[in-house]
Parts: sequence; C-alpha cells; structure tokens
Amino acid sequence: MAGWNLSGADYSGANLSQTNLHAVKALSMKLDRVRAIGADFRRANLTGASIRQANLVQAKMVAVNLTGARLNFTNLSRADISEAQFIGANLLKAKMVEVTADKADFSGAAMKRARLQSASLAGAIFNNAVLSGANLSQANLDQASFQDARLDGAKLDDATGWQTAIWSGACASQDSRLPEGLELPDCP
Repeated sequence: MAGWNLSGADYSGANLSQTNLHAVKALSMKLDRVRAIGADFRRANLTGASIRQANLVQAKMVAVNLTGARLNFTNLSRADISEAQFIGANLLKAKMVEVTADKADFSGAAMKRARLQSASLAGAIFNNAVLSGANLSQANLDQASFQDARLDGAKLDDATGWQTAIWSGACASQDSRLPEGLELPDCP
C-alpha cells in the first residue's frame, strides 16, 4: 500500500499491524479503532484523518502529516513521530508513553489529559497547545517550545531539559506540578 492514495477510505476496526503505508496520501481517512502496531506511516499525509481509539504502539510515523486529525484516546506509545505535524490535532487522552517526538509540531493541538511520560520531546513545538491535565513526567523537553501553551493541571515536575525550553506566554494553575525554578502565570 506504500504510496497509494487512500483519501476518504474507511479502514475502521481493521488490523493493519506491520503494514507498509509509507508515503500514502490518506486525506480524511477513517482509521477509528484500527490496530496498527509497528505499521510504517513514514511521510504519509493523514490530514484530517479520524484515528480515534486506535492502537499505534511502536508505529513508524516520522514526518507524517496529521494536521487537524482526531486521535482521541489513541495509543501511540513507543511510536517514532519525530518531525510529524499534529497542528490543530485533537489528542484528548492520547497515550504517548515513551514516544519519540523530537521536532514534532503540536501547535494549536488539543492535548487535554494526554500521557507523555518518558517521552523524548527535544525541539518539539507546543505553541498555543492545550495541555490541561497532561502528564509529561520524566519527558525530555530540551529546546521544546511552549509559547502561549495552557498547562493548567499539567504534571512536569520531574521533566528534564526544561531549562532550555521556551515558555513565553505559557500559563499554568495552582494544581500544575512544575519543575522547581519554573514559574508560570495562572491561566485565565
């Protein structure tokens, strides 16, 4: 299926584990509840796709375009999403434990209660993202950008590399757990 045009296709509930979907064009594709463990989505264009409640553990998603995609409750643990675009994506309660997301762009993404424990987020962009209640414990935030991000109720107290991250305009709340030394204003 590598390189195919699957735009508008509906593979909801399918088992695509280990499938080669490298460089597919799949605009607005439906992949809800799909099982795609270890699947290869590198450089795929999944703009506007619906991938809710999917299992993408250990998927290869380097440079995938997921702009405006819906990934609510999706499991991306141990996936490689480096340089991927999640601009304006919905990642409500997405599980991204031990994900590699170096230089990924989550600008404007809705990431309420997302789980990013032990994630590698070096150089990732979270500008204008909503990370309310997100868990970034033990995540590497080296040179990440959180400009104007909402971190109310987020857990970052044991994240590493936060000193080199950009925090201008970011806000938190009384129940946010920030690293010692990081002070952010309360979110309105």
